[in-house]
Amino acid sequence: MSEFQDRLAKLTPEQRKLLELLAKEKKASASTSAPGTPEPQPPAAAPTIVEDRWFSLEPGVFPDKGDVRELYNVVTTQLNASEFGQHSIFLNWGYVPNHEPSYSQVTLPDIYLNKNPTRLVLEVIADTKLGPEDTVLDVACGRGGTVSVLRKFFNVGRVTGLDLSTAAIAFCQQRHRYPDTHFVVGDSENLPFEDASMSVVTNLESSHCYPNIRNFYRSVFRVLRPGGHFCYTDVLHSARLPELEAALQETGFELVRKRDITNNVLLSCDDIARNHARIFEGNNSYVMGNFLAAPGSRIYNEMKNGVQTYVLYKLRKPDGTAR
Repeated sequence: MSEFQDRLAKLTPEQRKLLELLAKEKKASASTSAPGTPEPQPPAAAPTIVEDRWFSLEPGVFPDKGDVRELYNVVTTQLNASEFGQHSIFLNWGYVPNHEPSYSQVTLPDIYLNKNPTRLVLEVIADTKLGPEDTVLDVACGRGGTVSVLRKFFNVGRVTGLDLSTAAIAFCQQRHRYPDTHFVVGDSENLPFEDASMSVVTNLESSHCYPNIRNFYRSVFRVLRPGGHFCYTDVLHSARLPELEAALQETGFELVRKRDITNNVLLSCDDIARNHARIFEGNNSYVMGNFLAAPGSRIYNEMKNGVQTYVLYKLRKPDGTAR
C-alpha cells in the first residue's frame, strides 16, 4: 500500500465525504473551461452582498455594528447554503509556517482538513497552559473554528464562544455540541460575563472593525482572572500599532510575546483564498476579495507592502506575583 493510500485509509467517514466533495468541486471547476460549458451558479437561496459599505479597513473608519452583524449573518447564510457548509467552520485567513519560530503545542499531519486555519488557532493559543480547571472565552467566535480546536486538542474546562452574529451563533449551537461548551450572542466591547471569570480569552481577526477597541481591551481585562492570558491576533494598520499597544499597556496587560506573522498569513492566502472565494461566487468580488484577503485584493496588497500588519500577541493580566 502506498503512503497516500495508507493515509486515505485512516480518514474518518466525515473526512472521506469532504474529500469526495473537494474532488467533485475540482473536477467541476476544470470542466468550466470546456467550450459551451455554462458558468456555475450560486445556490438560489444564498443572499448576495452588493455594497462596499459592509467591510471597511480604512484607518479610523469603522462600520456600524448593525452592518457588521448583517455582514456576518449573510456570510453564514451563504456558507450554510453551500455543499461545504457543515465543514466550513473557520473564517480566519490561516497560517503557513516558514523559517520563523513556531510556538504551537500541536503538530498537524501532512493531510489535515482546514489545515491552515487550524494552524493559526494553534499559533494563537501557542504555549499557553490549559487544563480542566481553566475556562476559555473565544470572542468573535464566528462559526466555531477556535472552539473546535480547543475541544479537539486541549483538555480544558468550560468553553464559551461569543459573537455579534445571530446566524453564526445559531450555526455553532447546531454544529458544535461538545460537553460544557456554550455559544452566546454578545458585544465584544461589553462582554456579558462576570469579573475574573475566565482563565484565557482568545480573539482572532476581528478587532479591526471594533469602533472602540479600548472598550474591548478593558472588557477582556475585566473578565480575565489574575494571571490569565489574552491570546490575540488581527490585521491592523501598521501606523496604529504603537497606539494600540499603548492602549493594551494602559489597560494593565503585560506583554508576554509579540509576533509579526504577516508573511505566514500571506502564504496561507496564496494557498487557500481563491478556493474559498468559489463558495461566495456571485457576490460583489471587491468586497468578498477583501473579506477573504484573496491575492490581488486591497487588503492582501496592503499586507504585502507593509501598510497593514498581521500581528499576534500573547498578553497576561498581572496577578501580583513574580513569574
